[in-house]
Amino acid sequence: MMYNYGMRGDELVNLIEHTTPEGEKYFDVCINQVLVGEMVMNDDGYYVFFYSNNGGYWESVPLRAIADRLDEINKDWDTQVRTDLKRLEMGEI
Repeated sequence: MMYNYGMRGDELVNLIEHTTPEGEKYFDVCINQVLVGEMVMNDDGYYVFFYSNNGGYWESVPLRAIADRLDEINKDWDTQVRTDLKRLEMGEI
C-alpha cells in the first residue's frame, strides 16, 4: 500500500542551507522534519544527494520530491553547462 503524504514535493522536502568555513554551500535534507541526508556539490559542479543510512525503505513519493528539489538546485548550473557545450560545438569557445 502506498502512503499518501498529502503534500506537494516542495512542502514534503525541506532544505536547510549551510555554508562551510571555506565558503562552500550544502543543504540538510529533511522529510517531515526528519533529517534524511545532505545535498553537496560534486566535483562537476552539480549538487548530489547523500542519504543518511538509517536502514528501512523509501517509497516513491519522497524520492521524487528529493529528485525534484535536486533538479531545482541544479537548474542554473545545468543551463550554464548546456550553453557552454553548445558554444563549444559551434566553435565559439
